[in-house]
Amino acid sequence: MLSPAGQAVSIALERPGALWLALLVIPVVALYFLRMRFRRKEVGSTFIWRSLARSTTGGETLRRRSILLLLLQAAAVAAAAFAAAGPSILSRRVLEPGVAFLVDVSASMAVRDCAAGGKAASRVQAAAAAAAAEIDALGKGIPMALFACSDSARLLLGEPTLDKAAAKASLRELEAGSAAFDESACADGVSAALSRAEGSWSARVFTDGGLALGGARLSAAFDGALGAVLVGSSAASVGAAGLRLESSPGAGPRAAFSLWNGRAASADIEVRITRKGAVLASGTVRNLTKGSEHRAKPFPAFMRSIIEAGGLIEYHKQRMGER
Repeated sequence: MLSPAGQAVSIALERPGALWLALLVIPVVALYFLRMRFRRKEVGSTFIWRSLARSTTGGETLRRRSILLLLLQAAAVAAAAFAAAGPSILSRRVLEPGVAFLVDVSASMAVRDCAAGGKAASRVQAAAAAAAAEIDALGKGIPMALFACSDSARLLLGEPTLDKAAAKASLRELEAGSAAFDESACADGVSAALSRAEGSWSARVFTDGGLALGGARLSAAFDGALGAVLVGSSAASVGAAGLRLESSPGAGPRAAFSLWNGRAASADIEVRITRKGAVLASGTVRNLTKGSEHRAKPFPAFMRSIIEAGGLIEYHKQRMGER
């Protein structure tokens, strides 16, 4: 659990209308002055009273002791009114703005064209090293939330943390998967996870540039407080996202995906679609502005049958029914 960086203390009143009782100070002050007035009375001689008359003016001048008594009575009335209002002290934690570290673990991050610690490393390892360096530079008491992002966002360590050592250890265990980067799903997952955490958050995303929506959806999730760190041999990388297997009557199965070329010049790109090591399709993607088309080897017959049946289980059910 996070420790508070500070405490904000405030006072709440259960019955604020009771503070009107403080107006009783007015009659208390009025009665005090009326009580100090002396009554007039005729006497035969003022000789006896002359010395006393020099030391008092019958209440026209207040003595220090009289002022102190008046203040005590007024304070008693104010304290009674405040107590009747039902005061209570509220204390809440004040946290430093947190930082969310989003590390891309999509398939393209497995490419080994980077260096980390003087050795050849994959892009996900380089991203983890860059994130660890930024964690070391964070000030004391700043919450951190670490996410592994591809087709969804997975919160590392189970919750935000202040433990830099644990955060860096979780980054060292990251590996690239086989899924593409789904920016909308990641943004929704990060927002849901951080909605349970206190305080405001900014984000840093470590990627090879394969954000399906260019970072717009993630940026909106953090109200624009998003920074990006690109990893890879260069920013001019090639990537793919949004792979879908579609089937239509008469046309057979087909694969649809988005492909981008970050290089300055056009290039032919070899594409292979695999599942558990088996190549499902392969081919060359060329620039369509030149009138060329993408042609790939078709799926094997058994794979087309599985896709058209709606999955391996349904395929076996159909085969068992035929027998």
